[in-house]
Amino acid sequence: MKDLLLQPSVKKHLQSIIDLSPQAVLLHGRVGVGLYTTANSLAQLITSKSSIATIKPDEKGSIKIKTIRELYSQTRTKHTEKLVIIIDDADTMLQPAQNALLKLLEEPPEHVVFILTAHTPQILLPTILSRVQKLEILPISTKQTSQLLATLDIKGDKKLTQINFMALGLPAEIIRLSNDSDYFDARTESIKAAREFIQGSVYKKLITSYKIGNDRDKAMYLLQDAAHIAQVSIKQKPSSDLAGLLSSIVFTQEKLLADGNIRSQLLRLSLN
Repeated sequence: MKDLLLQPSVKKHLQSIIDLSPQAVLLHGRVGVGLYTTANSLAQLITSKSSIATIKPDEKGSIKIKTIRELYSQTRTKHTEKLVIIIDDADTMLQPAQNALLKLLEEPPEHVVFILTAHTPQILLPTILSRVQKLEILPISTKQTSQLLATLDIKGDKKLTQINFMALGLPAEIIRLSNDSDYFDARTESIKAAREFIQGSVYKKLITSYKIGNDRDKAMYLLQDAAHIAQVSIKQKPSSDLAGLLSSIVFTQEKLLADGNIRSQLLRLSLN
């Protein structure tokens, strides 16, 4: 755990969770903060790599009931050591899948530990939230961000400034932006589109929404970046208009994560 890039207070709370040995943990935080990395490191402190199973969303971006039901037999098989099941992006579980997981959490086998990650934990059932030990993985400090950037081979001051703006405090996102040029280009375009979406006319917002169409990933990145820009702007110059915009963006994110219609939600936000 000493190698994990976390805020000192978060690392301290994580150690407390390990000491308590709960059977279910929920790690939550912003996209890019390193939830899966933290979950995997935590799992390796509990058991060996061979006894760690990971569930991730399918190609359509959700975790379905069939996947959770497959855990029933897996968790009831005898093991010589702890079995740790990581459910990454648990907030993409559809309602039936959440209900199926709840049954496991209500009567968990003694040798099984569940580690859930979620960027929007409020989407999870209250009954699930009540059965997990929760820990928010906060963004790292500005100093930690600078130290991380200094260790990476980032060419050019402009790119360094762009990455710092897009991913301040988000170590997993910083590393991905620095290592994947295609991803960096896509994120740069998303930031540009988000800025135009916030500052542009209703007509421009509608055009942006039309271009995104039914691409859920692009819509979520647009909203994520729009929220980030709004937050930075609020810090620089607070205003009720910006606060209202940020609230509307977050509401739209929640609707999309709850499987809301992409076109209609972006249209609503464009006309807001």
